[in-house]
Amino acid sequence: YRKKFVLYIASFCSLILFTGGLKVYFYNFVLHGSDVASEGILFTHLYWFFRDLFEVSAISSIKLASDWVITAGKLTQKEKNELEAEFRFLKAQVNPHFIFNTLNNIYFLINKNSSKAGEAILSLSNLLRYRIYERSESESIIENEIQCIKELIGLEKLRNDENLKVEFNVKGNFMHHKIEPLLFIPFVENAFKHCGVSKSGKWISINFELTASEVRFHCSNSKLSFYSTSDNVHSGIGIKNVRSRLQLLYPQNHQLLINDVEETYSVELTIKD
Repeated sequence: YRKKFVLYIASFCSLILFTGGLKVYFYNFVLHGSDVASEGILFTHLYWFFRDLFEVSAISSIKLASDWVITAGKLTQKEKNELEAEFRFLKAQVNPHFIFNTLNNIYFLINKNSSKAGEAILSLSNLLRYRIYERSESESIIENEIQCIKELIGLEKLRNDENLKVEFNVKGNFMHHKIEPLLFIPFVENAFKHCGVSKSGKWISINFELTASEVRFHCSNSKLSFYSTSDNVHSGIGIKNVRSRLQLLYPQNHQLLINDVEETYSVELTIKD
């Protein structure tokens, strides 16, 4: 276990040679066995050496194999515990990040003395109720996620100007789909945050396509032609969080594509069941 293989083999063989000599002496001079006299001391010694070598090697192999299985199990459990701890940390990050953005929206409305602030507080209440309810669950019904996004869109539209056009569509049957809570929220927040006026106007498009085997989410927004959102996307806590959670939860069953062109920024996330 200390990786001193040469010393181990030398000690192992020396010990067997020594015990073999003791056996020859004990068998010949104490028990007065006839094998030593007829076969010779050297041959008898070699016989005991190889016999003991085989037996001890076999027993040692069983011991090493047993220890390897136990060690492998401990390492697997350790890796699992580390992944679970990392996932719990990532999941916990969603709450403050999401709440901070929403409270900023409400603060903006209050400063404007807008009557819509009450509606915003009610929407926030619904979002927090959903978040608290889903905290202990590893998966959420996709319908709840869609409703959560609708609440968020309502909040964001309250603080944005009327020129912003928001399109939200859901295609397919979402009754049987379950998904990790709040995976799509950071992309929607990002769309509102970086949305700008392009030649085609100021717009955001959010679409869900649900089939029997996968959930496809597409979110795109207009932006100023000279403004690049790539650095902001990769440095933001929310997007990094989603990337890490996707790697932990759906390592082989997801595809995340981000496309940043002159006047459009888009995200497409596909998760397979």
